[in-house]
Amino acid sequence: MPRIDLKKSRISKRPIDRPRHSFQNDNPIGLSGGGHDHRRMEAPILQGRQRVRTLNAVLRFIDNLNEWIGRALSLTVLVMFVLVMMEVIRRYFFNAPTVWGNELTQLLFGAYVILSGGYILRFNGHVNVDIFYARFSPKTKAVLDIITFFVFLLYCGMLLIYGGQLAWESLVTWESSQSAWNPPVYPFKLMIPLGALLLLLQGIVKLIRDICVLIPGANLTMANSEEKETL
Repeated sequence: MPRIDLKKSRISKRPIDRPRHSFQNDNPIGLSGGGHDHRRMEAPILQGRQRVRTLNAVLRFIDNLNEWIGRALSLTVLVMFVLVMMEVIRRYFFNAPTVWGNELTQLLFGAYVILSGGYILRFNGHVNVDIFYARFSPKTKAVLDIITFFVFLLYCGMLLIYGGQLAWESLVTWESSQSAWNPPVYPFKLMIPLGALLLLLQGIVKLIRDICVLIPGANLTMANSEEKETL
């Protein structure tokens, strides 16, 4: 039977090197609550981004609203064209003009003009002194637009107040044109304050974007300055 050498089979009593656990590794945020501080620092940034996204959504909504109204109004041009052509043919070929053709064309044209202001401003189609304005830098244009906004605000305010009073008086009296056809005119006069409101909203959108041009790092969605469309 083989003999076992007890000296060689003794288990070494040297301590085993075990990896030391670092509090820094087990607790990435540290014992001092640094993670909470970091989250508190990020909270205003996240809130600011959320506000910017909300503001962008509002600006895009106003842009899309005026654009949709403008494109819908463009169809009235075809209606007016048909009305005028029909009236000319009936008058000069059949000697039988209508009593409503010319008046309806005038009413439609009035609504077309007053409601299209916001759409034209959306695409920078209003009249400018381009011989000077076009040569300015974007920041200079923004400064001039901000200064002249107060004149724009005065115009829209007067149109909104006095146009609203005119429309209200027409509505409460159920005003008609007192012509041979005698159509109601209050629906068309209601277009005056509505058109002023659409123009004012689009002007405020432009003001906000002009201010952002002067602020470094502003992340607002800017309107395409190369788009230019007129009615």
